[in-house]
Amino acid sequence: MNDDEGFSSLQSVLKWAEQTGKRLRFYGRTMIILAEALVAGVGEEIVALKHRETGEAEEFLILSQIAKVQTLQEMYHL
Repeated sequence: MNDDEGFSSLQSVLKWAEQTGKRLRFYGRTMIILAEALVAGVGEEIVALKHRETGEAEEFLILSQIAKVQTLQEMYHL
């Protein structure tokens, strides 16, 4: 999947991030940062997050509470 196509839902974006290893920043409805992490897994109602590439899931967010997702990988290469 190209970076700019095939995104029809939040789950599709999260699954893409899981497959590509993109680090994401998650925002809540009031634009407060909920987490910054890699996607470890995506379910129907939650997303599992990990902070190290080889680590296991350490955090879990409820999908309905996520208002915005931003990729961060480019920022770490400056």
